[in-house]
Amino acid sequence: MRASTIAATFVVAVISAKAQRVYVDDYEKRHTVSGKPKIVTFAHTAVSLFDYGLTTDQLIGTYGEYVIEKSDIDFNSPEQTSSYTGDPEPEDLV
Repeated sequence: MRASTIAATFVVAVISAKAQRVYVDDYEKRHTVSGKPKIVTFAHTAVSLFDYGLTTDQLIGTYGEYVIEKSDIDFNSPEQTSSYTGDPEPEDLV
């Protein structure tokens, strides 16, 4: 049942990616956007969303922690990878 829910969500997301979106702000100004949405999200959420089809042209930025507790990533030598899979890859730190 969970797989069918995820599949249905994915189908809706694909269909809605082509539809126009309308947002009315607090000043009642109407904003219309078509195509794929562009987002800013928590760093770890962005990693998960890439598994669901988020592309780099949709991701404007991330916030929050980039590494986990006791991470061995060295930000002074970003070409060296961390032993934790949850840490960013060297190309993500650019």
